[in-house]
Amino acid sequence: MAKFIITADSSCDGNLNELKSKGVEVIFFKYSNGERIYQDDMNEENYKTFFKNMSEGTVYKTSQINPQEFVDFFKPLLEYNLPIIHVSLSSGLSNTINNVYVAASLLSEEKTCDIRPIDSLIASSGILLIINKLIEYRDANMDADEAQNKIKEFVKHVKTYYTTNTLTYFARGGRLSKVEALVGNVLKINPILDCTSDGRLRVVFKPRGSRHALDEIVSHAKKQAIDPSKQTVIITHADNEERGRELGERLVHEANFKDYKLYMMGTIIGSHTGPGLIALFFYGNDREGK
Repeated sequence: MAKFIITADSSCDGNLNELKSKGVEVIFFKYSNGERIYQDDMNEENYKTFFKNMSEGTVYKTSQINPQEFVDFFKPLLEYNLPIIHVSLSSGLSNTINNVYVAASLLSEEKTCDIRPIDSLIASSGILLIINKLIEYRDANMDADEAQNKIKEFVKHVKTYYTTNTLTYFARGGRLSKVEALVGNVLKINPILDCTSDGRLRVVFKPRGSRHALDEIVSHAKKQAIDPSKQTVIITHADNEERGRELGERLVHEANFKDYKLYMMGTIIGSHTGPGLIALFFYGNDREGK
């Protein structure tokens, strides 16, 4: 019998049915187009419509999961009388994890509860990589204390590289200035971003053209990965499946990764990155190494 419960939010960009089949409970973010509020249902067909709308000019905004929503989410799980390890979107990108702490405090006033928030310090399927490792720990009959300590160390080594063929959405989100975005788009710069040790996005390389961007990602993943032949890397794409598969095949054949899994990026991270983006996640050296 499992010694703890695993929960996460929908920004992990995994397959909902797959997560449920592995006993992972998910709470859903919300997003809005300014006229209507939607729930991120982790449905790939809805994601395709979402990115199509973005490419046609729709601007989406996301909202945090508030403390009461977390209370309502966690309360039924307390009946199992097990510790809950919750993997949250990076505190460097959202304040959501603090609302988990508030919810845990509110619940503790009613009954005994043991909710343990884990700051993923990353976004999208980097969170999924962490969840998958937690599933390994749970299924190996590890207790919550040991799993929590080990996953905090694992988080430090979850590496990512993002790239996109447009800077418009990064300028909109404040990652770049409008002038930088305009110049970059004219020069066909495909920026590559990663996540720092405190979970914030940063631009690390500025190659020109999508081909050079993939070359850079493969080259740096090759340098940064630990035991790639034992790893299944995760790639997410913002309605850019062909390029995502191309990257996956190159990582297997050129960087010696065992294999790869491909997922479509969801509405929460996609709202800030826009369509076309490709993101790679793997286990490697610490976050500060580029």
